[in-house]
Amino acid sequence: MKRAAHQKRHRFLWITDPWLTLDHPNDTSLRLAEEAILQGHESHWCDVKTIRFEQGRACFTAFPLMKCESRRAARDFLFGKVGTFTPDDFDSLHYRTDPPVDQAYFGPLQILTLGLKANQSKFVNPLSVLLHSNEKLESQLIPSVAPDMVVSSQLEVLKRFGIQRKKTILKPLHDAQSRGIHLLSWTTPRERNEAVQYLVKATRNFTVPVILQRFLKGILKGEKRLWFIDGKLLGAVKKHPLPLDYRVNIDQGSAITSTTLTIRENKLAREIGKHLQQH
Repeated sequence: MKRAAHQKRHRFLWITDPWLTLDHPNDTSLRLAEEAILQGHESHWCDVKTIRFEQGRACFTAFPLMKCESRRAARDFLFGKVGTFTPDDFDSLHYRTDPPVDQAYFGPLQILTLGLKANQSKFVNPLSVLLHSNEKLESQLIPSVAPDMVVSSQLEVLKRFGIQRKKTILKPLHDAQSRGIHLLSWTTPRERNEAVQYLVKATRNFTVPVILQRFLKGILKGEKRLWFIDGKLLGAVKKHPLPLDYRVNIDQGSAITSTTLTIRENKLAREIGKHLQQH
């Protein structure tokens, strides 16, 4: 797709994890950068580890991305001359490092905000979302889609919730790809003791909040994943748990199939889209 003659040429910055750690053919950030080039825009790539505060300013090392071959392997990307830049050198900055969302994630992002003089809306997603929102908690702001769960670091709170629900899913707040997720049973004394041992480790001896969510048996038949752009539903797929498991992890072999949304699901999607648009 070529850029229309009247369309403004944008300068994009794509911030990702280090180059050699990326799955280049399948990395969505690189695919977006490639598409920007195809449409006549300018794309730069930055390793998140190069973000720094130096000589009184926030800066980073970035490479202009000149071309990409169809195979999209690591060697198929052609870069221009490396340079040192600041956030205000770009029209749009896309901070797309992978979880866990820990200090390694927040630190570089906070450095970038120190050097941003222009409108902060040039960040995608907005800085207020990247710095202050948690994707696992966000659903609680939409009551019609919110799962039954508790978030706490207190043993008595977590234990009470577990005993009442009998089966719960333990989730860390800041990780991904099914890491740290466990199915806990609370019916017998032995099960409760085992569940508490998982909580001890997950909460770092009850100092870090975690999620306990009521176990939904429907997960065994798969879950639907929805994508939105600016609050508008782009598409949906169905993701299936690993064999003999309750976790869905595409990187570990979970299957993806096409799907359609029911009338109720379409209604919920509109509610989700409205919430996302407000952010």
